[in-house]
Amino acid sequence: MDLTGKKLKKIWNINVEHALYYEAGTWYHLLTSFPAALFDKNGYVLFETEKEYKNNTYLQIRKELSIPKGISKIPGYIKIIENGNIQKISIEAAKNMDKPPNGKMGNGRRVVITERLIRNTNVARGVKKLYNNCCQICDTTIKLSDNENYSEGHHIMPLSHKGPDIIDNIICVCPNHHVQLDYGSIKIDPANLNIRNGHNIDDRYIKYHNEEIYKMSYST
Repeated sequence: MDLTGKKLKKIWNINVEHALYYEAGTWYHLLTSFPAALFDKNGYVLFETEKEYKNNTYLQIRKELSIPKGISKIPGYIKIIENGNIQKISIEAAKNMDKPPNGKMGNGRRVVITERLIRNTNVARGVKKLYNNCCQICDTTIKLSDNENYSEGHHIMPLSHKGPDIIDNIICVCPNHHVQLDYGSIKIDPANLNIRNGHNIDDRYIKYHNEEIYKMSYST
């Protein structure tokens, strides 16, 4: 079976209108219906609205869709795992779904059980609403053409590092600082963060970013 986004969304039970697959995660046709998802060989990234898709700074949207570093670098990317192993096992099983078992005729169905890291987008939305989409690091507010504000929610201890999807682990940032945080190019200094009442950021997650994410890029 040739893998497609349509087949993968059924295999992984992802409820979206439009799904596209490319093994390397770097090139796709354009998404046209939402919610939508882009799949690579290990997981997927979800876009709930067309606005979220078009405003994503990791995407180069022209006649085709290009993501030079791959969708796995996009914040919110969900890696599918099975029994603690990267989703590659499930991909191999999916490729064999249409093959008859033991060389005999049949539907060749395979049951693939996966465990998924799923983000609660309502939590991130709550944080962004608390700050009215103002970056907690630089106080920048991005104004969109429809008079709405735009920001991104950043998991301080990434979900892929088993960080929890809770308000204590999320900050509201502009796209530029989101990229810098993801790549570990800046540290997080709580003294320089705009922190409002009702948002209790856990020091453990900041310590994790500074000692694990930041130091992976800068050994200081």
